Amino acid sequence: MRYRIIISLLIAVFSSQIYGINVRGQNQVQIGEIAFNLNLYATTRIEGGSVVALNFDTSASTVDGITSIIYSSPQMDVNVSFSPRKQYEAPAWLVSVNASCKEELYLYDVFLSMDSADAPIIADLKGIEAINSGDFADNVNIIPYRDKAVEYAHPNGKLWIVASGYDECGT
Repeated sequence: MRYRIIISLLIAVFSSQIYGINVRGQNQVQIGEIAFNLNLYATTRIEGGSVVALNFDTSASTVDGITSIIYSSPQMDVNVSFSPRKQYEAPAWLVSVNASCKEELYLYDVFLSMDSADAPIIADLKGIEAINSGDFADNVNIIPYRDKAVEYAHPNGKLWIVASGYDECGT
């Protein structure tokens, strides 16, 4: 039996330059001057209550303009795909995360992390009001299922991640 989890996000880069998205190696994402490793971390609870990390093999591909990073383990596969979206005033990509479990799992924790060797990628402005005003005083606490937009800062630029359902990011 296969179980599926699907998540959609939108990444937008704000700059006067036009950027593409590239995946170098197996999971190094390059958007303009911003480069980071997109790492998947997952743990599962096994019999007896112990928590064990899942180990993933990683590969990348680009087909018809859609770039994908595939994380595979004996227990589950996760496909992260980046599809360009042209309806915005800035370069943007719909990011779809599709997880398929190969066996029954008791997932304890699953998350993607943007890890940069150059400099940390920091959640700078959190929430729509903070991004619109550019004021850190308007930041809201990040809790699951609440915030719909976060502006991340890196010395080489900024990018937004907008949760699905906000401003029609899924269309």
